Amino acid sequence: LVLASSSGFSDYAIHIWEASTGQLLHKLKGHTSWVCGLAFSKDGKRLVSSSNDQSIRVWDTSTWIESRKMQGHSDPVYAIAIAPNTPLAASASKKGELMLWNLEGSDSADANAQQSIIHGNEQIIPLDHSRLLMLPEGRSPEIMDIKRKSSPKAMTRISDSTQVLGCYDAKHLFT
Repeated sequence: LVLASSSGFSDYAIHIWEASTGQLLHKLKGHTSWVCGLAFSKDGKRLVSSSNDQSIRVWDTSTWIESRKMQGHSDPVYAIAIAPNTPLAASASKKGELMLWNLEGSDSADANAQQSIIHGNEQIIPLDHSRLLMLPEGRSPEIMDIKRKSSPKAMTRISDSTQVLGCYDAKHLFT
């Protein structure tokens, strides 16, 4: 069992520790500014890091070598989370921009294949393991399937997202 930590402003490396002994096992270098977020995949095969340097990096936990570098945010990436049963990660920037990333693949051609989900003050409600309900201000609610990488589809029967009070399950909205 291992733990991952970052030190802050003076050391941009990620430290991997043996949980039972506290011994430093690895020092992962790659970010050029402080590390803001760390997340292990559910299967433990990946560690994903986000940084003030506007990048997200994927580390292979069998070798502790960086397998991907992903960029797309225009400001520091403050948070990172990995979806439990998909190869997807979500990142959030200082300005509140949320992006979705496919963690599979390793070449640079697909390393920047992100999908922007939200900008500004839109609310997102997860419906199930892959669908999101997006509530953009002043517009109809939209549904998006992140697993299938579908474009948002407007729910035109509801003219304004402010009419949505909540969600009972993946099929019922309260208006």
